[in-house]
Amino acid sequence: MQTGTEIEFETRGPVALITLNRPGRRNAVDAATTRALRAALERLEADDGLAVGILRGHGPVFSAGMDLRAFVDGEADEILFGPGRFGGFVSHARKKPLIAAVHGAALAGGFE
Repeated sequence: MQTGTEIEFETRGPVALITLNRPGRRNAVDAATTRALRAALERLEADDGLAVGILRGHGPVFSAGMDLRAFVDGEADEILFGPGRFGGFVSHARKKPLIAAVHGAALAGGFE
């Protein structure tokens, strides 16, 4: 398993487990999380040994969407309008399925 601050990426055979790892912020997405999500999705797409990705959240909440602190800090443009928008979830073509293993709350951008 590769563990980063914001995202964990683990493989189990042909499955990539991508875990939002900001439970203290209810897995809200800031600019660093956006970049890490984009990298994880690019890794999933590039690896011929992976067939599917599962996105999940660490802790009791799947995701509270965009981190409002990031909005106040001026990160909104990167999060909302960067490549693929919102970490690559809004407007990025995919070849492989990505399943959201939603538990607890899934709010705003965490619901897309």
